[in-house]
Amino acid sequence: PPTFRLRCTWSRKVGGEWLEIPGEDDQNYQVSADDVGTSVRVDAYCTTAGWSGRARGELGPFELDPSTARSLDNVIGAEG
Repeated sequence: PPTFRLRCTWSRKVGGEWLEIPGEDDQNYQVSADDVGTSVRVDAYCTTAGWSGRARGELGPFELDPSTARSLDNVIGAEG
């Protein structure tokens, strides 16, 4: 079977609008604090000669678990 090459674009849903994440074009994406409260989407395009296709995947919205949220609130409160 052929090895397929993919070009990926990653986007984050902010306020109902999908915004491309700058500099993210790899097949892998590491979720970050910027993604809390948002959803993330990937569009993958086949770039192998003689083949075409597109796939889309979406995850989210991402939320902090209650324990992490409390810890973060405590740190922010202690610094304020």
